[in-house]
Amino acid sequence: MIIQRNFNRRAEDINEIFSLIDFIAGIEPHKNIPLVSSANGAELHITQEMQCALKAQFLILLYNLVESTVCDCLNTIYDSIADEELTFGELSREIKAMWRNYLRRTSHPDFIKTDAELAGTPVMFESLAINISGSLDLRKINEVFAKHGCTLDQTNRDKYSNSFLAVKNKRNLLAHGNTSFSECGSNYMISDLHKFKDEILNGMQEIVAKVREYIDNRKYKQ
Repeated sequence: MIIQRNFNRRAEDINEIFSLIDFIAGIEPHKNIPLVSSANGAELHITQEMQCALKAQFLILLYNLVESTVCDCLNTIYDSIADEELTFGELSREIKAMWRNYLRRTSHPDFIKTDAELAGTPVMFESLAINISGSLDLRKINEVFAKHGCTLDQTNRDKYSNSFLAVKNKRNLLAHGNTSFSECGSNYMISDLHKFKDEILNGMQEIVAKVREYIDNRKYKQ
């Protein structure tokens, strides 16, 4: 399924980038030993500010993985509904509510129709039915999927929740210009980033698996 392939590709990218940051973070700037390009002999002196900025950038990449994967999951649910050419009357209670939310968000005239009037209307989401931009910690992710009738596994929620929350909050501070990249990154050791990476990748894999199960069992239908 495409959501699994896309997630695997993004997870590989995250692991590759972490390896690079781990290497750069291990350089001791005070020794003033440059990295030398084998192509042209150019030298680069790694500074502490560079190391901190890279660590902050990694937090943004982690958040982007979370948000893009959630978007993929929701769009795959919507695509499955469209592929089956389902009508409003054939949908689950939760998806009916999401369709009404979509109609309201897009100012569609069908929003004022009753359920009976909408019953035979084909449902095709052309955008997300709910706003998720910049808001996705684990609590919000659970809420978003619950609204679609997809109940996520709560086994590791307490274990992973702090990593999701920290990454979301720092991403928003950076995105809104409330802190500099070097200042943000200075608060984290490479071990902190490793923990965030592992817990977020594991948590998102569990979410992808649950959404695949939801789609395979066509739980978007009545």
